[in-house]
Amino acid sequence: MILEQGSNQHQIETITQEIDEITKQVAKQKTKEEKQILVRRRMEATQDAIARLIEVKNRLEKQFRLSLEKRVQEIFNSISFTPYLPRINENYDLTLIENTSGIAVPVAASTGENQILSLSFIGGIIDRVREWSHKNTLMGPDSSTFPIVMDSPFGSLDEIYRKQVAKSIPQLANQLLVLVTKTQWRGELEEEINNYIGREYVLVYHSPKPDCEEDAIARGSKRYPLVKQSSNEFEYTEIIEVKKMSNSFIIKDLLTDTWVKASWEEFLAYAEDDTYEYGKFYYDLGELRIEMAPIGFSHSRNNNILSNVVNLFAAIKRIKIKGLVNISLRKVGVTEAQPDLAFYLGEDFNLPPSNNSPIDLNQFDPPTLVIEIAATTLNDDLGRKRLLYEHLGIKEYWVFDVKTLDVIAFEISQGYSGRIQESKVLPGLKMAIVKEAVQRSKTEDDGQITRWLIQIFS
Repeated sequence: MILEQGSNQHQIETITQEIDEITKQVAKQKTKEEKQILVRRRMEATQDAIARLIEVKNRLEKQFRLSLEKRVQEIFNSISFTPYLPRINENYDLTLIENTSGIAVPVAASTGENQILSLSFIGGIIDRVREWSHKNTLMGPDSSTFPIVMDSPFGSLDEIYRKQVAKSIPQLANQLLVLVTKTQWRGELEEEINNYIGREYVLVYHSPKPDCEEDAIARGSKRYPLVKQSSNEFEYTEIIEVKKMSNSFIIKDLLTDTWVKASWEEFLAYAEDDTYEYGKFYYDLGELRIEMAPIGFSHSRNNNILSNVVNLFAAIKRIKIKGLVNISLRKVGVTEAQPDLAFYLGEDFNLPPSNNSPIDLNQFDPPTLVIEIAATTLNDDLGRKRLLYEHLGIKEYWVFDVKTLDVIAFEISQGYSGRIQESKVLPGLKMAIVKEAVQRSKTEDDGQITRWLIQIFS
């Protein structure tokens, strides 16, 4: 009996342990099921949230795209005179359609229309994003300033479109940087954009080619180089800021053929002003002088004869010569002169490069001989200009008096000048011969004069 009770008790304990183990497993399973239910609910909630976000996103995208399309159409229509409408599809592909018949038909845009279309699209995006930023920025720095950099936006446009685009682009962004070529920057562009310009720069290309063709652009009263020969044989681009003339100095009409007090900056402004395009400019001791260059037959004829005499004599006497016509001789900030003729004579000159810039006499040698042809400026040519050429280091100076057909020559040495009857830089050339050659030009042609000079010089 006792043994049977012990056996039963052992079975009870074993079964109790099994029940406890099963109870634990049931509890674990219930926990897993609850977690699975929670995970399932979370997944469902997440999927629902994703679906709702996608729906909101799609609605916002559609709303933004339609709003953008509307703004692009407004900008395009303000510029273009065609009846076309820009359309933006779900992939943000931009096309033009024609809807005059009530049926939207795609049209092929011209190069100019494509340029206006692109401009309208960029402007529309900036405008819509700026509007969104203003509505959704509660605090902190303003993030609605969007600068635009545009390279040659007028290249494919005709005059009407250039004007319309020029009107529109200042309104597109808070800050605008426009790169244009000389040919693109025309009257209608400057007229429309000028009042919006904060700063203006010229990109100067320095070419290493010795025979490069130089170019320049006029901005205000000053000309700025666009292409010039490199001074160090390297190719590079220089950025120069266009200086706006202060209110204290405004270009005004000046009396010509007289000396007027002026700063060097004022002298440069007048020299580069189109009003005096045909003027000859001189600057010395803080004063400028403008002479309207004669362009008639008499001046050209005298210029030609004097040049022929000098060149022929140098050729026959085997003197090296380089002749210059209407050249500018400059000592920056101090002196400038523009003689009718100038000549380098002899050997070993530090000559300037072949470009259209004034000869900088702080870097290069001055010409040996200069000639002024005096029609109405004789007194100044013999007086103030003679002193000016002394300052510039010229060795010999001739003045041709148009009225008397006389040649008045000066040797310049150590900063002083003296009258001569025979050239010192062209030894053997008497002023009487030069004078007679000019006198003969009144009745003889160039061939006759040249044959006579050859007999005299040989």
